[in-house]
Amino acid sequence: MLGCGSRSDSSSVSTPTTVDGTSDAAKQAVSKAEIHRLLNMGKVVQAKHAVHQQMILDPNDPDVLELAGDLAVHFGEADEAIEYYRSAVDLSKPASAALMDKYARLLMNTGRVYQAADQLRALVQAYPDNPRARADYAGLIASLGMSLTVSDHLRWLLRRGKGGMEELIMLADLNKPQTDEATCRFAIEKQPEDLRPLYALMIAPAYEGKWQKVAENLAEVTAKHPDFAPAWALYGRALAQQNLNAELLTWRQQAPHDVDAWPNYWMAAGFWAENSDAPEMAASAFWKVVQIDDSHGEALSHLAANLGQIGRAEEAKLVAQRAADVAAMHLAVEGFLSWRKNSQEDCLRVARAAQQLGRPWEAEAWARASFPMTQKMDPAVKETHRAMRTVLQAETPWQLPEKTLTLRLDLSDLAEFRWDDDRGTPAPTLREPSSDTIANAEYRFADEAQQRGLDHVCRTSLTKESSFAIYQSNAGGAAVTDFDLDGWPDIYLTIVDGKPMQQDSGANQLYRNLDGNFENVTPFTSLDDRGFTQGLTVGDFNSDGFPDLLSGNIGQNRLYRNNGDGTFTDVTAESGIAGERWTSSLAIADLNGDGHGDLVEINYCGGDEVYSQDCMSDQVGEPRGCSPLVFPAEADHLYQGVGDGTFVDVSDTWLVNQSPGHGLGLVIGEIDETPGLDLYVANDESSNQFWSSQHGDDGFSFSEQATVRGIAVDARSRAQASMGIALGDADADGDLDLYVTHFTADYNTLYQQIRPGTWFDKTSSVGLLKPTLPMLAFGTEWLDADNDGNQELLVANGNVDDFSHNGHPLRMSAQFFARDQYGQWSEPDHSALGEYFSKQVVGRALVTTDIDGDGRQDAVVTHLFDPVAALVNRTPTDHTSVRLFLKGRSVHRDAIGTTITATVGNQRRIAQLTAGDGYQCANERVISIGLGGHPSAADVTVQWPGAAPISIGEMRGGFDYLLVEGETLPSVLRQHGSTH
Repeated sequence: MLGCGSRSDSSSVSTPTTVDGTSDAAKQAVSKAEIHRLLNMGKVVQAKHAVHQQMILDPNDPDVLELAGDLAVHFGEADEAIEYYRSAVDLSKPASAALMDKYARLLMNTGRVYQAADQLRALVQAYPDNPRARADYAGLIASLGMSLTVSDHLRWLLRRGKGGMEELIMLADLNKPQTDEATCRFAIEKQPEDLRPLYALMIAPAYEGKWQKVAENLAEVTAKHPDFAPAWALYGRALAQQNLNAELLTWRQQAPHDVDAWPNYWMAAGFWAENSDAPEMAASAFWKVVQIDDSHGEALSHLAANLGQIGRAEEAKLVAQRAADVAAMHLAVEGFLSWRKNSQEDCLRVARAAQQLGRPWEAEAWARASFPMTQKMDPAVKETHRAMRTVLQAETPWQLPEKTLTLRLDLSDLAEFRWDDDRGTPAPTLREPSSDTIANAEYRFADEAQQRGLDHVCRTSLTKESSFAIYQSNAGGAAVTDFDLDGWPDIYLTIVDGKPMQQDSGANQLYRNLDGNFENVTPFTSLDDRGFTQGLTVGDFNSDGFPDLLSGNIGQNRLYRNNGDGTFTDVTAESGIAGERWTSSLAIADLNGDGHGDLVEINYCGGDEVYSQDCMSDQVGEPRGCSPLVFPAEADHLYQGVGDGTFVDVSDTWLVNQSPGHGLGLVIGEIDETPGLDLYVANDESSNQFWSSQHGDDGFSFSEQATVRGIAVDARSRAQASMGIALGDADADGDLDLYVTHFTADYNTLYQQIRPGTWFDKTSSVGLLKPTLPMLAFGTEWLDADNDGNQELLVANGNVDDFSHNGHPLRMSAQFFARDQYGQWSEPDHSALGEYFSKQVVGRALVTTDIDGDGRQDAVVTHLFDPVAALVNRTPTDHTSVRLFLKGRSVHRDAIGTTITATVGNQRRIAQLTAGDGYQCANERVISIGLGGHPSAADVTVQWPGAAPISIGEMRGGFDYLLVEGETLPSVLRQHGSTH
């Protein structure tokens, strides 16, 4: 067709002429004005004919070519229209914004999305003051997975008041997927030869850690498009995340030269260096990412960890603080989104987070955006906005220099990253482990609750297995105690069939252990807590030698004193514990080292709306569990023991500058490298908190240090929905590691201590990421199932509501993980573990104990709807253990924080007596050391809190021992039973 080719094609067409020299077309042609008149009259066929005549007369007239394109669109001739528009744009000097815009839109409508992006970019370059063009270009590029490249356009819009909420949300986290799945799939359907939209579709799986899927798809994209650098960069990262070094070598050889302009290239380099145990190389690579994007939370987290490993602690702290500020911004946005973008209070919280990051224009825009919002009104909105507005001048930079990390930090002396550096020799490829890695080990548990008399259901007010109120889903607390001091662990369990803030639930139940079998003795004990109980804990608060009970309620918490005769007395009123709050987890421990037990109360949601508000699911048309971010967080509380059985609330003086989170889990121990007990708190959908004890001139207090310690957020610098915690030496290197459980579509996190007082998220590199993604986990504990001296891991799973419409059912199976000789974790076959691990349950709290006295660690798991499980350890093994019960004299009676060190064979074992124990629970207060095939533990030492180590000598396996402070010889309590 005439006029459909390129400019050179059009100029080669010959035009017929008449005898008088006038072309036939000229005689038949009508004016452009007449063509417009025909179009206005709706005579499109005549108009089309007239346009064709005009093109014969002048094939290079851009106005006529544009009209031809318009008519081709009208008649559904998209390919012809594209050629007409392209020629019109090429021939115009310059093309109008309207022409360029409709050309781009036609390209979009035919699935040519990358050509459309090129055209929109040209439109912005030609008309830089056109806000709509910038918004369209930025939106399209973001939907194609390249948000970072349009950040300048988003900032331009917001500085001029032209940006809206979508631009603000995008700028808040340029690494969060903004992919428009429908657009990408439409593009692939219409233009199947162009696989680049598949790259955009892999952004979300990459964000979720589904690296195998990402690598498989991007191998296809990069093969088809060898010059498409962003896909190559992400492909390399996917290979590095899986430690596929052979494939990574091929990738490096084939990637285009400009691939190193993309952050994911340097992320791949950083992960490769980490896997190769080259922390300086890793730091150098992650620093490259930060130089491209100084709000890249994941790169910041890894940079901080690797700087810490090479001894650059102060610089690591500076980077970690930036990572924390970035995470706070992301968390604030998530909280705002949970209110469907209509919470003034949460919108201002985002504004303040942007201000903390040193982004004043962004802060002002968020504050201004809050004005029309109608929920959670903030009386200070005008004042806040005014303060943020007044600091802005025309010359004010987007990012303040004093808050710009790349200006504050000089890392130029880091070794330049090199793939072939000797310090970066690739480690052996470690693929996802399989059960074959632990084929030589057998683990087995039998649920013997019914036959042993532990017949308990955590009754709730739920009438069906869906539509839970948020307060109905977090039940199931459990505590192990030996209330009668007969050497057999008893179990205290909850019932929550009443209402929050009321005393109308059934009483919590105490089950006495008589030689391995249980009897419900609640009616004889005077225990009658009928509050809406969440967590339970055990401790000798008055140091009289008898373990007491503390229950955390939605309402008034209850403290029960053990009278020593099998009964308890409610001493709540006279103890000084006050206030009605939603308490989740608790602990009793001597926090300040004065010899008296103190109380720790971890709280969840505040306010009254949490007990009445439903959160409707648009997908199922009925309520589903609310996010805790919909409700305010309740501050945690600490009570100092006075020494006479009473307590004083010291929350304000001990928890300095507390920023409340929605707390669920708690562990207490000497966790970091400094003396004194520390608190680690798992918060739901906000950063976790680590309170390190401080003894200074101003007295005792805690300092919140989770960020600089590496345990506030995950390796991606994202706050997770944290529930349970396991504290122990997971990798047998002599220090304490943390395992924290999370929500579905997010992984449970293993924080390994990489140097004293510093942890890093090692979940992916040790094989624990992928297996936990489909699960929602609550309780979790380390236990040495076969007494070989190495820790295994037990996890209780169960959703907070029925989200099966999203692929996340309510009921789930528990998980058990074991570690092989290469440091990789994997799951044994569920059928070999025992019938319980194949059941679908709604798991909640999990505690460890030795139910039957055979020296092997058992577990008790609570559920919603189903009876409690007593998982008796039936692992076939001849290995024995040494179990030590500790009692303080000058220190508090419970001696929390005491460390035992022993030599077993040629290995040095370290264990600590801790409290809190994770999610709403208390384990048996004992230290258990598995001896493997050795008959005894040698060179045993004990270090009581605040004291020097004391030598105990050798301890034979197969016995429970009592060790009292001040005595060097332990007393034998009991010989373990025979192996089943």
